[in-house]
Amino acid sequence: MNNKVTDDQKNIIKDILPAFAILAVLSLVGAIFVTGTKVYDKTDDPVMGSYSGAPVAFYDLSDADRIEDDTEAVFLPPDETGMDNALKGGAYLLSGEYRETIYIDADDEIVHLLLDDARISSKDGPAVYVYSAAKVIISARDGSENFINDSPYYSTVSDHAAILSKAGVTVNGKGELKVRGNRGAGIASDGVFRMYDARLEVRSKGNCISADDGVLIRDSSLNIQSEKSGIVTGEHRDENKGIVYILSSSGSITAGNTGIISGNDLCIDGGNVNIKGIIADTRVTGNEYR
Repeated sequence: MNNKVTDDQKNIIKDILPAFAILAVLSLVGAIFVTGTKVYDKTDDPVMGSYSGAPVAFYDLSDADRIEDDTEAVFLPPDETGMDNALKGGAYLLSGEYRETIYIDADDEIVHLLLDDARISSKDGPAVYVYSAAKVIISARDGSENFINDSPYYSTVSDHAAILSKAGVTVNGKGELKVRGNRGAGIASDGVFRMYDARLEVRSKGNCISADDGVLIRDSSLNIQSEKSGIVTGEHRDENKGIVYILSSSGSITAGNTGIISGNDLCIDGGNVNIKGIIADTRVTGNEYR
């Protein structure tokens, strides 16, 4: 058998090689733009079970984050709210109808809001506004149904969210919490947003949950419906910030734009969360772990 390559065969190879090279480059570029990130399966990374990408300080819960009730909480009367009645550090029990903003100015202290069939709304601006605090914890008591709704009208506050916080926010408790963002976001935090053992429903005109430093959802149930994006975190030079970590949780995220936008990594470990966005299900700056 003659294995010698003829001149005609050489010319054919020379002609088709550039086409194959172009196709390979286009396939690579297309994959980058379509996925936006590499998706790692657990089999690719033996440490996925504990997701070593996030620092312990970020995804671990403090003792305060786990407290779902406080027998020493002080009842907050509905007529003692608003900007002129700022809450300081401590635990407060809210039950009944609140028609003014729950305003928190606690410096570096923790504020714990215990909700027991509470309806919190506002005629002007956010329903809960955290100007300063070490952290704010919102607990829905077992068996209770609670609502937090902002106003579609804002006369002074430039950022729009039903729960607007310059500090980190934790939501926990076996009761139900329903948040409505009638002007913009449902929950907006400059820090980390955490959910633990919680049942949360958020519907909003803007992003449902926007947390600049990151999001942790653990052992919880969530139902998110947004006209924009479901969960959004910021991009940072600090590689430990902006992570979205969903662990052993269930529910759905439905968004008119993107289901989850992570400024860092996205890790979904265990549970069953259905994520659906009209533009994209996820958009991740770092890596996506499932």
